[in-house]
Amino acid sequence: MYHPPYERILGDAENLTEERVDEVLNEFLKDIKEGCLERKGWPKVLGAYIISKAAMNAYTKLLLKSTLLYAICSIAAS
Repeated sequence: MYHPPYERILGDAENLTEERVDEVLNEFLKDIKEGCLERKGWPKVLGAYIISKAAMNAYTKLLLKSTLLYAICSIAAS
């Protein structure tokens, strides 16, 4: 099964960093401006929503790794 690069990066909790999340988001924005989302493997439908949700989940994972004093809640609507 094919997994676009953003899924591999944002789903890799062990190697996830804030910089890597930022790189994915910046690449997405660049590809929007250049009009090459589909060619680069980004979601065809609701792309901005999907990428922003994946990034929010990734940032939540990073926050969880960085603190032991707080409870972190992340809710999936599906």
